[in-house]
Amino acid sequence: LREGTVKINIQYGRLVSSASHILLRKGSYFGEIAFFLNSRRTTDVYAHENCSCDVLTRKTLNKLSREFPDLRGKIIEGMGNYADKYKEQRIQILQVIPIFADFSSADLKILSEYMEEMFIEPNEILLR
Repeated sequence: LREGTVKINIQYGRLVSSASHILLRKGSYFGEIAFFLNSRRTTDVYAHENCSCDVLTRKTLNKLSREFPDLRGKIIEGMGNYADKYKEQRIQILQVIPIFADFSSADLKILSEYMEEMFIEPNEILLR
């Protein structure tokens, strides 16, 4: 974000609470997780006031990757770092569940790699 302020609404399925938002200012960035992990976006970003943004599109990134193969390796490494961060968060979640309390770190790592992210709409039944 070069200039201005954007508002990110924290979304729970299709429900957006007006109290659940974050304001980002000059120098902030957003959208990188979905972009680099090629996952579904979970929030909407709105201009809170006049804004100027620098944007990197997937099309441009693909072009750069072809023209500068070394850059592609660095991008893939950065994506791996993001993925590792989320695997570590999943491991931490598993560690507090009593049934997994005695599992080794290696076992928790394997479990975390098989966990899938789910998007659940409000009032959707998760278990019956």
